[in-house]
Amino acid sequence: MKIGILIPLKAKAVAKNWQEVANSAYQTVQSVLHQTNSCFSVALVGHDCPENLTQVTHAGKPVFVPFDAFPPPVVNPTDEMLNQKNYEIDRCSKILKGMQVLAERDSDITHWFALDADDLLHKNFVSTLIKAGDHQGFIIENGYFYFAKWKIFNATNEFYYYCGSSAVISQSLFTIPDTLTKDSYRGMPFGAISHVHMKEYFEKNNLIYFIPQEKLLMYVRANGDNISDGYLDSGYKKLRAFASMLAKYSYLSKSEKKAFGL
Repeated sequence: MKIGILIPLKAKAVAKNWQEVANSAYQTVQSVLHQTNSCFSVALVGHDCPENLTQVTHAGKPVFVPFDAFPPPVVNPTDEMLNQKNYEIDRCSKILKGMQVLAERDSDITHWFALDADDLLHKNFVSTLIKAGDHQGFIIENGYFYFAKWKIFNATNEFYYYCGSSAVISQSLFTIPDTLTKDSYRGMPFGAISHVHMKEYFEKNNLIYFIPQEKLLMYVRANGDNISDGYLDSGYKKLRAFASMLAKYSYLSKSEKKAFGL
């Protein structure tokens, strides 16, 4: 079993703070490169390469993969729902580009994992999945929310419901297109199936999947550039989110933080 890890990166043109995006992406990539098991390949795909990642390689290949199939999404200041749709098309298209590149580089990849460019992997992520066996899919239910601005952690057993970085899927369920269009993403599970419904997708298609009990992923929130931040469009919603964060505070030991690269 070998996992292809695909990290789509928001373009500088639509980032609220490009330096924060770049720093978050660097931290995400480092959490991948510091895995205790090397049975993975990784690609960070974007329109723009952060300066701190221009020289970063894995297995002798650049981690950053340039994306030029089409330009960054145009932000509409009055239509947040349209923005969210365009961000998702951009995100999924970059995932597909990463699959094209990694499939050509490494024929041993058996599973694909889409990881957001501001989320963090536990150092035992790859080793835990490989130890579990060669299933058709994995669903991440257990993990952490990390509110970086306030250094607050929340443990959750509903990780998959809130975060798109929550499904590892067998290569057998993908057809990788030779060329990309803005509709190509609809033909792959990451694009056609919402992370909220991924478990339902596995069950409906009689696919064998596994749910690790360990907390293997950290969803970094409140960094100002989460796609989901667009839904917190009022002071009331932001206040409710902040109150919920405080109420669910979880303590993390120094060793556990270090396992995520913090």
